[in-house]
Amino acid sequence: PTTQCITMFSDASLSGFGCVLFLSGHVYHLSGSWFPFRSLSPINFLELLAARIAITQLEQFRKHIKNSTVQLFVDNTCTLHLIRKGYARRFTYNLEVARIRNFLTAHNMLLSCECVKSGDNPADWLSRVSNYPSGRRDEGDTEAQVLTPGGRCLPLSLGL
Repeated sequence: PTTQCITMFSDASLSGFGCVLFLSGHVYHLSGSWFPFRSLSPINFLELLAARIAITQLEQFRKHIKNSTVQLFVDNTCTLHLIRKGYARRFTYNLEVARIRNFLTAHNMLLSCECVKSGDNPADWLSRVSNYPSGRRDEGDTEAQVLTPGGRCLPLSLGL
């Protein structure tokens, strides 16, 4: 039996990603910029990666998410169909879909993925905001921050 419904929105652009999470009456924002080599990836892959980041960041709320249903809204139909189908032909896409599925299974969660128009996606603007100065980053890192309900920013290094 599920305990609650978690609503999430995710989006990606060539410069970064954004996620909005509605959980227990609070709204959380997660945004970050891609490491330069990542921005060379196809937008469909970046959208799928943003969805996976959004879902796996639920780990921070592990005591609230067990047995929950996640309602994920994306504005990319390729991402929508890949998540619904549960697999992909390309290895890198399939790896991200498997990571989503494994996370959900480990936390006994169900996922409903729906399409939302880009203009109605609250994560859209987050994916386009540049949060970080152009300084040196370790290769492979994607930098991100979470905005808590109290307005405090928590930096994250996602190691993507």
